[in-house]
Amino acid sequence: EKYAATMRQNSHIIRHTRGSHLAGSAAAILKTLGRIKGCDPAEPYFLNMPTTVSLAHSDADYVDVILSDATDIMFIAFGMSHSVGH
Repeated sequence: EKYAATMRQNSHIIRHTRGSHLAGSAAAILKTLGRIKGCDPAEPYFLNMPTTVSLAHSDADYVDVILSDATDIMFIAFGMSHSVGH
């Protein structure tokens, strides 16, 4: 168990759009995760959702997010427009 915890803490998950939220859910199951990189986390269906189903800064020791499609959904964009990382 000690070895498994060390492996999880040294893990780095990189996911795009909806996969960013999947990485957050995986971190909740694994309990300890070193780093998550979310590339354009999707906003539709994930805005104002509980952190158990969406990416949040508490999902790993360090969560960094790259936003290149961040604007209000009314302007036909699908990336999150609010901060979810560190």
